[in-house]
This record gives sequence, structure tokens and C-alpha cells, in this order.
Amino acid sequence: MISGAGRNVGKTLLSEHIIRNNPDVVAFKISPHFHSLTNKQEVLFQQEGIIITRETDSQSTKDTARMIRAGAKEVFYIQAKDDQLLVLLEWMDSQINNDVPVLMETRGMGKVMEPGLALFIENGILGKECHWVFSHHLLSANKVINETQSIEIIWNKQQWNIK
Repeated sequence: MISGAGRNVGKTLLSEHIIRNNPDVVAFKISPHFHSLTNKQEVLFQQEGIIITRETDSQSTKDTARMIRAGAKEVFYIQAKDDQLLVLLEWMDSQINNDVPVLMETRGMGKVMEPGLALFIENGILGKECHWVFSHHLLSANKVINETQSIEIIWNKQQWNIK
């Protein structure tokens, strides 16, 4: 699970790095904000407060397209209000094999689950600190943006490991 202290701190850059080193990754970009979808996003599930799509456009400038280009096996874009995160978790449990490495760029899923590995990218802005109650690694935005290659995160036998 990857989250960060706002925009442009390196969340997708880190996601791309992890995906390149772990090509079997199924990636999720989860947003609480609702935007218009494109015709290249296949709607898989929709109800009030949640839309789950499969991203198929590798040529756009969206973060999900960057994940496809990095080599993710499959990429999903989800728009979900906080009160629908348990619905999303149930959908994921029913659709994704437990043996598959899952990467999530998300702010909210930490409210409803504890991931195998949690990374929070901080940038020193007050009010944007991490409030997860479970164990997590703090990474500086400067390190993620300027030294991404020094961060080693590998999927090994059904678990994520950071070195």
C-alpha cells in the first residue's frame, strides 16, 4: 500500500519502480474523487459511491497508464467514497487471487485493512502526516523522487519485502 502527503510526492514513480521489479503485480489506483471516465476504462462494478474500472489505455498521461507501461499484469482505477471501501475490499477478495502481488496507491484503504507492506511518502508539510495505526515505512519525497533506484521492494512467496 502506497500513500503520501499530497500530490507530486512520488507515489506513482515509486509504484512504477516496484512494478518494473515485480512484473506479476496487479495494480490499483484508488481515489475518493469522482472524475469523468474515458472509453478505455472498462466499468466492472458500479453502485452509489463506487466505480471499479479496468484501465486499458497505456498511452494517456494518467497514473494508471504509467502503471501499464511499467509492466503491471493488470491495472484497476477505482473511485470510491470512504463508506464504500469495504465494498471494494469484498470485490477485491472475490476477484484477485491471494497468490498475486497487489500494489495499491490509496489514501483510504488503510482505514479498512492492514496491508502486508505499507509505505507513506512524506514531504514535511504539517497536517499531511501519516495517521495509519499499523506498522508502516516512512519515505521522504526527496528520496523517492531522486533516489528511487535505491529502494528495493520485492514480492517473495506471498509477501512483500523491503530492503
